[in-house]
Amino acid sequence: MEKVLDKPTTTSTATAAGAKAGVYRLPQLQVSRENFPGSPTLTLNLLVNTVDSDVMGSGEISQALAPPGGSRPIPSISGKIGQIGD
Repeated sequence: MEKVLDKPTTTSTATAAGAKAGVYRLPQLQVSRENFPGSPTLTLNLLVNTVDSDVMGSGEISQALAPPGGSRPIPSISGKIGQIGD
């Protein structure tokens, strides 16, 4: 499994499990369909607050189209991290 957490952007504290708590910037995520040139690409720039289980950031949907149709900004993304399984 690849490590996705970057250095904390705020002061962090140790949790009971020994992991660091704080706000982390995820590497830029890009989602697109393989082997389909010109298909839309979703790009996400996200921060994760491990203390409150919050995710926040911005994004963009881009596609190789003539202007003005090539880019659609997503100014605000927010959500919560939940636990899967036991």
